[in-house]
Amino acid sequence: MAALNRARVPDLCSYEDGFVRHAKAWARSNDIPPSIFSELGVPEAMLRSAGLSGKRTRSGGTRVHERSRSITAKDISGAILRQMPEVFTLADVASEIGGSPMTIRKAIDELVQSGKVKKLGPTPAWTGRGRAPLQFSK
Repeated sequence: MAALNRARVPDLCSYEDGFVRHAKAWARSNDIPPSIFSELGVPEAMLRSAGLSGKRTRSGGTRVHERSRSITAKDISGAILRQMPEVFTLADVASEIGGSPMTIRKAIDELVQSGKVKKLGPTPAWTGRGRAPLQFSK
């Protein structure tokens, strides 16, 4: 049953970690430009983490950021209150703000405990694979 549950609700973090570790070398060896990943919907933050995105330099090349500052639960909490829509999910926070799943969860839990955010429960009428994502409101 545990294996079946893991198959139904995959751990996306392991796939994202694998992408970040291997995408740049794979793209280089297969002559795949970074823009293709953007067209496929890979988030900009993940492309930066994989070294596939960066600011343009004056010479026209790309400058890849070595390592960005870690996003803390406090950073995420403030951003949730400022920029997230009235109703949102953990995935919405990850795509809009960034941060690790554990840090996002910690920030949300603190906001729920303080009463600044309400836990609404599973997304109604969910038709996707796996469990319905939890919704929260400000």
